[in-house]
Amino acid sequence: MVPLAVAKVAGLSVTEKARGAGWDTHLLKRTVQIYEQLDLLLLYGQFPVDSGLDRFYQQRGFTPLAPQEKLDLDPLSLPFGIDPGPGEQLFVRWKR
Repeated sequence: MVPLAVAKVAGLSVTEKARGAGWDTHLLKRTVQIYEQLDLLLLYGQFPVDSGLDRFYQQRGFTPLAPQEKLDLDPLSLPFGIDPGPGEQLFVRWKR
């Protein structure tokens, strides 16, 4: 049996004043370090469609799913998935 080890990035935000200073990248990098230390199988989150954040997450090792695409959990032998909220898009990072 595969242990269920899934974590969600519930929110990542920096103030307008701090944007461009790399804090967002630093926060996400630390989140990924913790994810790896805990030996989790999947790290995911969501963001508003057309926000431009798909590129941000992709450049940091995540895979953005298409807008409104469901996250399939078949690799974890689970018969269900995770749906994005209305107007949202998921990003994922599976254990390497």
